[in-house]
Amino acid sequence: MVVPLIIVNTVKNKSFITMSQTEVNLQKEIAIWLPRVETAVKKIKHSKDPDFLKNIEAYIQDTYHFLKQKDLIKAFEAVIWAWAWLEIGKDKNIIK
Repeated sequence: MVVPLIIVNTVKNKSFITMSQTEVNLQKEIAIWLPRVETAVKKIKHSKDPDFLKNIEAYIQDTYHFLKQKDLIKAFEAVIWAWAWLEIGKDKNIIK
């Protein structure tokens, strides 16, 4: 059985779109991870490679871009990439 991601309901001749549970979950996860990564980036005091930090910031901006487009999958992907770059930078002592 295929479950549609977006369901259009009709109530008293008015149509409205309800979000799937997947979309709700994506929004919740983005709402958790986006502020976390933004806060962590603000705490960075040193970067051995400025381009590394620029990549993290670019993924954060991509998250906002995809949210504006209502593309929750790409927005979630971008924020997770930002977090991954942040963790890798810390692990490799590229950022502190």
